[in-house]
Amino acid sequence: MLPILIVDESEELRHVLKFPLIYAGFEVIEAQDALEAVGILAHQKVALIITDWEMPQMNGLDFVRKLRESSLFQDLPILLLLKESEAHKKREALQAGVTDTLTRPTDLHRLVEKVKKRL
Repeated sequence: MLPILIVDESEELRHVLKFPLIYAGFEVIEAQDALEAVGILAHQKVALIITDWEMPQMNGLDFVRKLRESSLFQDLPILLLLKESEAHKKREALQAGVTDTLTRPTDLHRLVEKVKKRL
């Protein structure tokens, strides 16, 4: 199975998300921002991307839009992390091409369920 790519500038958040996925049997790779993720995706296929909305240089929504421009990533499942206070942004995220959203702080069981559902 292809790995899951977690994209977030916070190493702590990447680890919080990573370990339940590894425990559930998934391989996980990490990128600290969208630019690093684009570099990884140039050389590595992934099964799914989990990204945060707020990131330096290129936010998660712009990252998703950039990916969706390429036919290689049209069907790639992408989960976007939103803070509870950003729940109103869900519609905009879905219109940009996000497959689904997760609210932060994230219920880790729900995270694994959503990943399994999308794969």
